[in-house]
Amino acid sequence: MDKGVKTMKHIFFVNDDFFNNTKWHEALVNRTWIDEFVGDFILASLIYPTFDVEINVNNNDGKLDLAYFSCIQGMKANLWAEHQYDGMEWRSDDYTGDICEVDFSKSTWKEDLEKEMVKVAENYAKKKGYSFDKPNF
Repeated sequence: MDKGVKTMKHIFFVNDDFFNNTKWHEALVNRTWIDEFVGDFILASLIYPTFDVEINVNNNDGKLDLAYFSCIQGMKANLWAEHQYDGMEWRSDDYTGDICEVDFSKSTWKEDLEKEMVKVAENYAKKKGYSFDKPNF
């Protein structure tokens, strides 16, 4: 992952492997799966203090499926003491139902991706009633 673009509200990370490797980048632009991809990958993450969205790269019958997935953070219960908490923990939430629409052949792909991810995060958090800065469970 690159060092990230940090703003006042979130941190934005992109998996540099997709852009430093010409073959991988071409596959991303063309939305085609290649044999070098083993398993599933995270293309990018947009992280808020207690909520994030990421783009999972999956194989869908030879095509790249760039689906948004979310995680939430909440209080980690102390199993040994009633009503006590041991900090925060992240939990997987669900796919948002959104697909990445960014054109990765454009020179503005990174800015376009961050804007799209912010929009997806805001819409999904609103739909689910999630907070960006307070525990979500």
